[in-house]
Amino acid sequence: MKQKRLIIFFLFGLAPAAGAQERAMDLPQVSVSAAKSSIPEDTAALLQSDRADHGNRGLLQLLEQKSSVYLRNYGPAHSSGISVRGTAPVHTQLVWRDLPLNHSMLGMSDLSLISGPILQQARLREGGPCQAAVSDNFGGIIFLGNSLPGKNSLLAGSSAGSFGNLQNWFSASAKRNRLSAQINAWYHAADNNFPFLKEGEWKTTQHARRKSAGTESQLGLQISDRWKWSGALWLQQTDRQIPAALYQGRSEAVQLDKSLRTSQNLEYEKNNTRIKGGYGFSSEFLRFVDPVAELHSESTVKQHFAWLNWDQKWKKIRLYTRAWANRASAETRNYSRTAVLTRLALQQGLEIELSPRLALALSNRSERYRYAPSAREGLAFQPSATLSFVHPLAGRLSSGFHRKMRLPGLNDLFWNPGGNPNLKPEKGWNAELHWEKSLLNHGAFVWQAETKGYLSEIDDYILWLPRGWMWSPKNTGPVSIRGLEAGNSLEWKQGKLSIRLKNQVHFCQSQNSRPRFEGDAAAGKQMPYVPVFQAGNQLEVRYKSTLVLLWHQFTGSRAADVAGIQNLPAFHLLNIRAETGMAAGKHCRILFFAECRNMAAAQYQMMPGFPMPDRQFQAGIQTEFH
Repeated sequence: MKQKRLIIFFLFGLAPAAGAQERAMDLPQVSVSAAKSSIPEDTAALLQSDRADHGNRGLLQLLEQKSSVYLRNYGPAHSSGISVRGTAPVHTQLVWRDLPLNHSMLGMSDLSLISGPILQQARLREGGPCQAAVSDNFGGIIFLGNSLPGKNSLLAGSSAGSFGNLQNWFSASAKRNRLSAQINAWYHAADNNFPFLKEGEWKTTQHARRKSAGTESQLGLQISDRWKWSGALWLQQTDRQIPAALYQGRSEAVQLDKSLRTSQNLEYEKNNTRIKGGYGFSSEFLRFVDPVAELHSESTVKQHFAWLNWDQKWKKIRLYTRAWANRASAETRNYSRTAVLTRLALQQGLEIELSPRLALALSNRSERYRYAPSAREGLAFQPSATLSFVHPLAGRLSSGFHRKMRLPGLNDLFWNPGGNPNLKPEKGWNAELHWEKSLLNHGAFVWQAETKGYLSEIDDYILWLPRGWMWSPKNTGPVSIRGLEAGNSLEWKQGKLSIRLKNQVHFCQSQNSRPRFEGDAAAGKQMPYVPVFQAGNQLEVRYKSTLVLLWHQFTGSRAADVAGIQNLPAFHLLNIRAETGMAAGKHCRILFFAECRNMAAAQYQMMPGFPMPDRQFQAGIQTEFH
């Protein structure tokens, strides 16, 4: 009777809730052979696991190897975005230790700036419901954040590669009684002077050097058996030259990115009750100077966050409430005065195990927002429902329906000239269906498969379009997205030898579903830079501590404009990586690795006018003391 009252209170209460936690998967290796519980787990797809992984790989490489997302990369010296399930980069959120990192001016994060040991325990969640801290996730969420150490250890590594590529990384951890500490640091420099083909002649990329350095410090204190505190500070600076596009003569443009981020959490846990409160702050400074075009732009964005989470579980029922507050302010020469966005959100959720094989998750996110100096404000509700079914023979099947919303960025509203203060938030919905099963688990052979289908509709889609001599954003749309992903993994083990073969295909249609204006040639066309078809294959051979990894990627043709007049051709990439480890005493381990990317020296572009490097080599060493 008490359980029924809880459900009725949730469904008809005055403050319904948002974002039940979504079960996400380890791509594509998932095994479902029993039905202990059908309640989804919030694990997300693991991109990098622990300190033993290598700090020389950036977030772009991890996403490339372990997911089917499309990366909108302008080149090694440029910024990079991500397209998850046919959406734009602004529709995928980056989160570090509960702190959202997307730039409130630009609406997105530059993934090319994320590398080094900061990527320990990086995870990707595609689709799913909203969270109190993140509502703008039409595409997905990328989680960053390291766990505090359980032992004393020291790790250092270095690698060098083609086109002046040099990377160094360092990580040290210490634990004494109830106190834990960790510091990570990394440095990356590259000349990016790779050859490319222009009008039948080979040329060398000029003015493309890049340097990036960062450090992350963490501290944790186990106050008592029930209380613990943790805090972290992340500092980073990147200096880069911006090379000219193929259709430009020369470039002297440079860009400086500086960031400071801090996050603190206080947690309480007793039996089936968990409470967590936290505060975060981020400051992003951006300077862009182009002497040729006589441009000089500087901006500073500061964001304050506070959150409070409460989770309670009673037998087969879990209830949670999340409250979140955010204030973002931006100062730039192109705003008449400081632009401010204030957001308050409340999320409540219910997860109930209806039977050992069937579970239901319901949630709702309520948010009030306000912009200044325009004094615009609004209220949004984002309900969500997910149903999961587990059976030893049928595998795991889940389906969900989620309402979504994304607020305009401060640039969209206030950039001078061109900003549009009358923009409406993007609103829409997402529906998804996911099936996974272990088809064979007998002796040395394991065969697993999964299929994911999704539908999305984004109304009032925000798009920058030319208006006379300048560009300005406007609400267009709606944009309709439908896609299907399928993958399987076959693994054979015999003693210390294991061989795994994985493949994945992804079909996605992301289109303007109706004309945005009279005579619009973009109606019914694929959105720019979203491939209709992608595929990937991976062969992994491991013997003892030696690993050989060979992976192939195919990216189909992509439209380079909204009308589909210009298209970027399809391309194949073939990469190989080899690594081996050895013990050097009782407390020391050394790892050697080498990698060759784009073995076939394919000539391709991710964005028009910006060629990508051809064949590249990299080798390095990493040493760990524990």
